[in-house]
Amino acid sequence: MKRILLIFAAVILTFLSACANQSNDFSIEMLPDSIEQVTVSHYLSGEETEWALEADGLEKWKSWLEGLSARQKIFEEGNTPGDSDGGEVYSFTINNGEASISYVINGSDECYVLCESEWHAVSNPTNPF
Repeated sequence: MKRILLIFAAVILTFLSACANQSNDFSIEMLPDSIEQVTVSHYLSGEETEWALEADGLEKWKSWLEGLSARQKIFEEGNTPGDSDGGEVYSFTINNGEASISYVINGSDECYVLCESEWHAVSNPTNPF
């Protein structure tokens, strides 16, 4: 009987520790496992520039994403970082639309990642290019 209780307690503790380790941090692991193609759309002052990342650029972009530290942040509807005027936006379309993310720059210390309809505040903002 004690052995069953110990096993049950171990299972519960394992489950609880797994739940505690889940976070709302942005991670490149939220994106497709195989990223073959990325199209970049850059918006600044009403101007849009679009280009595709090639092999070397793709690896640098992945490294940049992996280096970001961003935590999920909830905004009221109509008050998201994307709703403000001005700023700069990089939109990344992955594998012809399989996934997409955006990097919104509303000031040097006010940057956000939009991934899967969830906003993430970036604590170590850097420009992707």
